[in-house]
Amino acid sequence: LIFIHRIDFHSDVPQKDVFSGHTGSVEDICWSPKETNVFASCSSDRSIKIWDTRAEATGRDRSKLTIKNAHDGDVNVLSWNCRETHLLLSGGEDNLIKVWDLRTVQTNAKAIASFSFHRQAISSICWHPSDPTLFVAGSRDNSISIWDLSVERDEKSHKIEQKYGLEYLPPQLLFLHQGQQEVSDVKWHPLLPSVIFSAAADGLHIWRPSTI
Repeated sequence: LIFIHRIDFHSDVPQKDVFSGHTGSVEDICWSPKETNVFASCSSDRSIKIWDTRAEATGRDRSKLTIKNAHDGDVNVLSWNCRETHLLLSGGEDNLIKVWDLRTVQTNAKAIASFSFHRQAISSICWHPSDPTLFVAGSRDNSISIWDLSVERDEKSHKIEQKYGLEYLPPQLLFLHQGQQEVSDVKWHPLLPSVIFSAAADGLHIWRPSTI
């Protein structure tokens, strides 16, 4: 279940709204950056749901849109793009990062991009606050990756990658930060766009990627 609490400082009884529909535990939720009444959720039932708080309860599932089997395992984390608000990121227990276009997902429930790089589950994911093509992801494999969706593989760079045995790396992968154990959360600084905060079992890192 998902609960939304509305606090009224003139009343001793807070208002509470309940949203049901997931069949497993809810792992993450995020509000739409554009629509004040819309939010997304993901669950251990492998699904992603989009909700509208204005919708009346007409059955057991109040969601407006469901992406079934979004990942081959629990869907752990979500992030909604602040600039291109039709784009939603998800990270799963299957080690994958996926990008969803909410304009087309109802008719074609497939991710527009899927990245397989991390060796363990994705524990955190976050779009860049001002660049709609950049995002950062944290994983239980003790690494943090930065990605740029605008990058495509070209012949010149591919030859260089082959020369050094790096052709297995996705071209969209910009940077890899290592050295923290059990990464739990990662966020961009909202005012310093090249600074990242990352939290892990062994402490907090504040760092700036050299390639951004």
